[in-house]
Amino acid sequence: MIYICIMFEKSHKKILFFGIFFLFVSVQNISGQENFSQNDSIDKTVNLDTVLVVQSQRTKLTGISSGTTKLHIDGIAPIPSLMGMPDLLKVLELTPGVQTSGEGKSNIYVRGGDPGQTLLLYAGIPVYTPGHALNVFPLFNADHLSTVELIKGGVDAGYGDFVSGIIISKPKENVPQKTSVKGNAGLLASNATLDLRVNDKFGAYVSGRISYLNLLLNPLLNLTIGRAATDNLENISYDFFDVNATVVGKLSDKNKLLVNFFMGQDKLDIVENIVGAGGILNWKNYAASGKLETDLSKNSTMEQQISYSRFENKLNVSLSDISVATFSEISSIGYDNNMKYKIGKHYFESGVQYKYYHLLPQEFEMRQSDLISPDVSYGKNTAHYLSVFASATLNFIPRLTLEPGIRYNFFYSEIDKTNKTKDFHSADFRLFSKFQIHKNQSVRATFSHNNQYVSKLFPSSTGLPTDFWVAASNEILPLSSNDVSLGYYQSFLNGILELSSDAYFRSMKNVVEYNQNFIDNDNSIFTEKIRFGRGRAYGIELMLKANYKKISAWLSYSLGRSERKFAEINNGEYFPARHDRTHDLSFTGTYTLNKKWDFSITQVYATGNAYTAPTSWYFIGNTPVKEYGKHNAQRLPHYNRTDIGINFWYKKDNGINLSIYNIFVVRNPLYVSLRVNEVEDAKDRIVVSMKKHTLFTIMPSISWRFKF
Repeated sequence: MIYICIMFEKSHKKILFFGIFFLFVSVQNISGQENFSQNDSIDKTVNLDTVLVVQSQRTKLTGISSGTTKLHIDGIAPIPSLMGMPDLLKVLELTPGVQTSGEGKSNIYVRGGDPGQTLLLYAGIPVYTPGHALNVFPLFNADHLSTVELIKGGVDAGYGDFVSGIIISKPKENVPQKTSVKGNAGLLASNATLDLRVNDKFGAYVSGRISYLNLLLNPLLNLTIGRAATDNLENISYDFFDVNATVVGKLSDKNKLLVNFFMGQDKLDIVENIVGAGGILNWKNYAASGKLETDLSKNSTMEQQISYSRFENKLNVSLSDISVATFSEISSIGYDNNMKYKIGKHYFESGVQYKYYHLLPQEFEMRQSDLISPDVSYGKNTAHYLSVFASATLNFIPRLTLEPGIRYNFFYSEIDKTNKTKDFHSADFRLFSKFQIHKNQSVRATFSHNNQYVSKLFPSSTGLPTDFWVAASNEILPLSSNDVSLGYYQSFLNGILELSSDAYFRSMKNVVEYNQNFIDNDNSIFTEKIRFGRGRAYGIELMLKANYKKISAWLSYSLGRSERKFAEINNGEYFPARHDRTHDLSFTGTYTLNKKWDFSITQVYATGNAYTAPTSWYFIGNTPVKEYGKHNAQRLPHYNRTDIGINFWYKKDNGINLSIYNIFVVRNPLYVSLRVNEVEDAKDRIVVSMKKHTLFTIMPSISWRFKF
């Protein structure tokens, strides 16, 4: 039995979080059962249904299922990658249920959910922004990771506070077999990872990435778009760096210690000297954790982890004598205690989790000459989140597996500026079932009810990380959802072909619509711009995998809708969400010619995003005025992109990669704008024209992959 004590003061200024401690741990040995390790328990309880991408002749896809997708890092090297760096989150978009985000956007959309509804974990630590600027570079250094797992249906009871999906990124957790260095040197950025073996019980992994984009960005723009010296854009610069570190220590035969650290910083600077305009955007990620894994007995293990995570962004925009500054921040300190144990053929997991949030939502300041805008800040928001959970994997009936789970949540929120407090109580439920019809055929069903108490607001749709987080309070309602899915799986021809299909429906309550541009402030607090409504997402997912000799490929297709309903919008009727894509089709294939050469291709085709377009125009004086039709009733052109990759391995784990992104130079618009022009021969007539704004088209990259 485990006893936990958590202490904190109501003022929240002197948080005694580190008063978390164990008073007593006593676990009785379960007699008559076989021994099992921590890895055995994890495999039994998590990997019942997974998509595995593992290395066999450089890449191979083995196994597909409904609710979970798992990528093994060593197997994705041949897949074409922007800038020559594998982007694990983009690879997930090539699987059904994860919508294509398009150019310049790093947000993740799982089964119609909003980006802030997907929990992104790195070594068990929540990460609050998923990418670098314009999504050119991946968030994580792939060489530092071992697996990336996506749970998109029937969220496990051990994870809470996010309703759409979970992405679990795991660094390497075993002591390195030997000391080595591997990495990737590209045209615009490079990375390296050191595997350091101290002895058979201790080791470390240290990774770093740095860009030298500023050295090549402006010359590259001049060459690719023919920018003239008289253009307004005088200077644009962008740089980032990040560092990962993992320490692995086997303290004893029964205790293993894992320490992880991650830090990333980005800076984007744009100056237009002619009109006196400029902008600087900085954002930072910090994450750290310490985890102790303990074998309590032959049939039970326990994991304890303390973690810290922080994200902040700062934006300064100036035009002539006017300047606008915004700042936001979210940080969390967490403690997790999970216990796994086995009785006969059944597996159980239970735990306690605590998290302390410190949030500073969008702080806004506008200056014009000597005038300062009124204070419309929300103030500091602190919150405590405590959960207990229990789940099981039951095998009472042959060929039938049941996984029930329950989670109880307590959330307490306080706003310092107003001294308003609010507490919430809720329960999450989950039930997963799988019936093995035949060794090559199975069906699955999942139901889950989840609640979320921190929400993400988006002042901009440009793909830049100007978003910010808010906690449930008197003004902010918590989000809840119900999710049902049914799946079918079958393999053919001795496993050469595998087919997976799923149907799902998700209903959501208190979804958020935020109607506020980050530089369009009217001296009102942001909570006055939030609308709360209902949402629903439903669809069908299909995936066909082929693995035959030197060929490995998969085809995924999603037919779905993501819709929202607000009383103040569209006459209270459902309308498509901005990220709704009715059709999302992708193909990924690799061909291994021999030990030195392999080739790959990806093809993505998707319905264009929804947007609201004006239906009529009229003039008041010389000013054009628009009247809009139904909300998000129009669509951008279909998204279409083809990438290819070629790898030449001159020796094991050393080679040259050539990737060409969007080889057919399709101009996929990031957004469209409408312009009104007078007809030259008839001054009383006007013409409305649409202009497509494209971020980039074809992007070739070459990089050197090395290992010493």
